[in-house]
Amino acid sequence: MWTCIFKQAIPGQPVQLNRPRFSRNGVFHDSKNKQAKQDIIKLLMDSCPVGLNVQPEQPLSLVIEFIHSRPNRLKRKKDTTARIPKITKPDLDNLIKMIMDALQATPLMHDDRQVIMLCCSDWWAAKDEEAHTQISLFTMEPYNA
Repeated sequence: MWTCIFKQAIPGQPVQLNRPRFSRNGVFHDSKNKQAKQDIIKLLMDSCPVGLNVQPEQPLSLVIEFIHSRPNRLKRKKDTTARIPKITKPDLDNLIKMIMDALQATPLMHDDRQVIMLCCSDWWAAKDEEAHTQISLFTMEPYNA
């Protein structure tokens, strides 16, 4: 029923989408945050399959794994070599917002309302693993009522 149409690893530390800031001069976004979003969009556009045509009414399922660099306190010999669940900041919902906003700027997704199923996880990397974000996008045949 679900078919994987796109799978991509985004190297580097996962980045959260910060809230916009308001001042007398208007609304502004953090420049580092804006640059990170542009970098993700560029990577997604470069790896997007040629001729992919996701329809605006097509339901999507999104699977995201956020893998953060393991802190030194978890690199001792007695610590496990496998991934460890991460329950510290940044919050998972803010990490998801960055990926969803970047996907909307590509042909992979028209609007985040298309996502009807979302599965996300947040981990400290395994001892032999680099920080990255793994995205898998699935689609189903258009629903006919």
